[in-house]
Order: sequence, then C-alpha cells, then structure tokens
Amino acid sequence: MPELTPATRLVRMPSINVSAIRISASEAARLAGSSDHPGRLLLTTVLDRPAYRIGSRPITIFADNGERLDVIDQAEAVAVARRFLDSQNTLVRYERLVTEPDLWTLTQRRQLPLHKVLADDPAGTEMYISPRLGEVIVQTTRRSRALAWISAIPHWIYFASLRANDRLWRQLILWAASLATLSALLGLVLAIAQFSVRYQGWLRWHYRAGVAFGLLAVTWAANRASGGEAGAVEAAE
Repeated sequence: MPELTPATRLVRMPSINVSAIRISASEAARLAGSSDHPGRLLLTTVLDRPAYRIGSRPITIFADNGERLDVIDQAEAVAVARRFLDSQNTLVRYERLVTEPDLWTLTQRRQLPLHKVLADDPAGTEMYISPRLGEVIVQTTRRSRALAWISAIPHWIYFASLRANDRLWRQLILWAASLATLSALLGLVLAIAQFSVRYQGWLRWHYRAGVAFGLLAVTWAANRASGGEAGAVEAAE
C-alpha cells in the first residue's frame, strides 16, 4: 500500500530557522500543559515557522512566539502541500476534508480528519494533511495507487468498506486462509493417491512442483497458525 516513508519525509522536510527561536523547550512544554518530562519533544518546522511537537499525542507550540497551533485551514493545507512538493509552479488544489477512512488512510484512522489535496503534477500526487499537525501524513501517486490495486488490495481483500470493519475483515481473512489450507491438504491427498501413476514430460514436473509447493503451503500455514488467531491473520496477509 502507498505510504510516506521516513526517508521521503526527511528529504521533503523544510530546514529549521534556528535564528527565529525565542521560546525554550521547557517553556514550550509548560505552554503545552505538559510536565517537566513530556516523554517526547521534537523541534521541526510548521508553516515556515520553527515549532515544538510535545507529547505522545503531539501538541504544537511555535518556537518563535509560544503560540499554540490549533488546526490549519484549507488554504494553509494547500500551502503545506505546495511546500512538500517543493514546487511553486505545480497547480495544487484542495479536494475535501476526509472524516471517514478511505482506501489510503485505513492505517491512519487515528489521524482523522485529514485534508485531502491534489497536485496537477506528472506523478498524479495526492496528499493527506493533518489539520492538527500541519504536515503531510499520507502521500500517494498514480503509480503507487495502480500497484496497490494489482497487488496488496486483492491479496489482502483490502477494500475500504470491508477493511473499515475490523472484526468482519478479520473473520473473512481467517475463513479464506482456512479454506486455502484445506484446499492444499486435499491436493496433497490426491497427490499421494496418484503416486503410482507414471507421468511423462511436463506432467511429471507439474506433479512434482505441485507436491513440493503443497507441502510448503501446508507446513507454512500450520507454523503461522500455531501462534493463534493473530498468526493466522498474519499468514493470510
């Protein structure tokens, strides 16, 4: 599935204007209502201003004047997307506020709502931007979306309307994995029953390959399922 990798995020991250910092980290933690030990504190750039991210559920305090970031609006989301692309010539337009997970934000449901912004670039880039953090959370391109549709989505039965229902999706994966394992077992039974048949040419190699892969599938599924229900879901994925 398309994702914004740490390497890409680092490359696209704007430099920090250290000379504009007027607020110390401890003062920012106080302004955020955090303790002397907030657990996590990050100095970054938000909307072209140095800012502290404080806590496990980050609160953003601007380092130049101590102002707290509430949420960014549509115009600011477009500005964030344009800076992320590092191109002032690319047409960027706001599409909508995503309040329910779609196919590309299923793993980022805790981040919702997200601003969705489209770029008119050769890659067909789409970006999901957090109003609370003022940064790109998910990035997809025409290529990454197409690859997902022919690989991860059919393989994981990863359709948004189904995947949003975790319990139903989990049960479907378990049943599908069970039926696949049963099918492999039946194939091995047939292979043993026809062991005495002397196949010739390509049929011989087809038979041998089927036995080998059948054994591999059954033993691998048994090994993964030995970890319990979670292991069976992981095996299906």
